[in-house]
Amino acid sequence: MRRIFLAVLGALSVMMCRLDAQTVITKNVEGEAFISSEYTVNARADSIIMRLAVPDTLAQIMGYQFCSGVKRFLKIGDAILVAPQKDKYRERDTGIILISYVQMPKEVRFTFEPKNGAYIFQDQWNFTASAGIQTRIVFSERYIDSQGPLSPGKIADWTRLIRERLEKLKAIAERK
Repeated sequence: MRRIFLAVLGALSVMMCRLDAQTVITKNVEGEAFISSEYTVNARADSIIMRLAVPDTLAQIMGYQFCSGVKRFLKIGDAILVAPQKDKYRERDTGIILISYVQMPKEVRFTFEPKNGAYIFQDQWNFTASAGIQTRIVFSERYIDSQGPLSPGKIADWTRLIRERLEKLKAIAERK
């Protein structure tokens, strides 16, 4: 009797596993966008990355204000809570910024996820030494939104915001 019970229990377990595997739901997401821009800064790459590692500075560059979290981005997974700057970007969401990848002094990546979880941004900063102390920065941002594609107006706003970010970083990095 015990063997029959165990055999039935085993068969049910296998059937349940198969049911779980058959109920996977996938969704075709059309709301992915990508933008890239280049900038030259009169500062060394390691110096620029060290400035990006200061949460308040990174939040400011990205159009947010630092609320809470780590005092310095030191390792992958370090995160901060940010809110939109009060003077502008009111339509933006409160969320977290976390460091998702770093390879000194060549690349650093940050990810932003809003509290509502409706989209994500991944920012990739690549640094290449140029003449003297100059550094060429290639900034790329990937935007993924489950609510569909961006309108041409939103893409224009997004492009403007990225230019503003790079100009802020340049001003901060070149400040003596």
